[in-house]
Amino acid sequence: HAHISGARVRYSPSAPDGDRLIEATLADGSPIDAERIYTVTANNFMVDGGDGYTMLAGGRNIDFTGIVDLDALIDYIRSLPSPLPVPAADRYVTTPP
Repeated sequence: HAHISGARVRYSPSAPDGDRLIEATLADGSPIDAERIYTVTANNFMVDGGDGYTMLAGGRNIDFTGIVDLDALIDYIRSLPSPLPVPAADRYVTTPP
């Protein structure tokens, strides 16, 4: 699955394809509104369909920054202190079958 921020997803990995999602909320706990348009940021690999995320290419108003994700990551990591700090997060919660 993709790494996310700003949202929390509850799912059942043993459910059939198309039925795994149990709940998706924003980070503050408010429900995601199916009628609302949200802004999503993704790297060029995923927008180009990498890892099977072909649905991202169908997004509206795609704005390519001209920055290649790998180059940005390398520059960012070089700017951090060593060792690299890694925060804990509970963005995905598995529900038993």
